[in-house]
Amino acid sequence: MLWKENKEIVKRLNAIENLPTELQKQNKKLSSYCDLRIQFNELIVKAISEDTDIYATEIDRIGTEINKILDELEEYKK
Repeated sequence: MLWKENKEIVKRLNAIENLPTELQKQNKKLSSYCDLRIQFNELIVKAISEDTDIYATEIDRIGTEINKILDELEEYKK
């Protein structure tokens, strides 16, 4: 899954010596974003394979968290 690869990239970036604090904070959010995307995708696949909507609430909750992190990451662009 590409999100796991992305998380590894962020982890390697954090290993850069003397990385500014601002970038460390941004990378922490990116790592959380990757974790949430992994959870989100796994739940969607599970819901489809089980042909159920039992995970809909959890999928929505994770989607809300994803959007919150995206909003926070947008602040770094300003």
